[in-house]
Amino acid sequence: MLLYPPSRRAPIRLTSDRDEYRVGDMAAVYEHARRAAESAGARVLLGVRFDGASAGVARLAGSEPVRARCRR
Repeated sequence: MLLYPPSRRAPIRLTSDRDEYRVGDMAAVYEHARRAAESAGARVLLGVRFDGASAGVARLAGSEPVRARCRR
C-alpha cells in the first residue's frame, strides 16, 4: 500500500507478510492531535500552506512568519 501526503510527493510504502485491512476514523485522529498540540501550548492553524522554514522561522502562505521548533 502507498500512502501519499497532500503534496503527492514522497509516498510511504506499507508492506505486510499477510493481507490486512484497516480503517481509521481520521477526523477523530486529527481532532485528538489538534487538542494535544493546543494543550502543549501550540497554536494550530488549519487550512494554511507551509511555504518553508529557516533559522527557526516558518513561512506560512497568507500569514506572518511564525517562530517554530521541532522536538524529536
